[in-house]
Amino acid sequence: MFDATKIKFAQKIKDIGKTMNKKYKKKSLKLSSFIIHPKDFNDVKKFWIDKNVKEEDFYNNNVLFQQDSDCIEKLFKKIK
Repeated sequence: MFDATKIKFAQKIKDIGKTMNKKYKKKSLKLSSFIIHPKDFNDVKKFWIDKNVKEEDFYNNNVLFQQDSDCIEKLFKKIK
């Protein structure tokens, strides 16, 4: 469902950060990647394969919707 390369990159970049922290014996490096979609969730859901998808599923995969009034707040909450 969320197997697109751009979406998978969010997890890959986190793993790279963890590896670098171990390699350099640091704990402060945190890498994140997000997709900010210009449409709102309901527009995307119309074309999504799984019609039971929830906005939370996108959020959990670092996909946010620009049309959401709290889009930037959600982004900062995830990287905190």
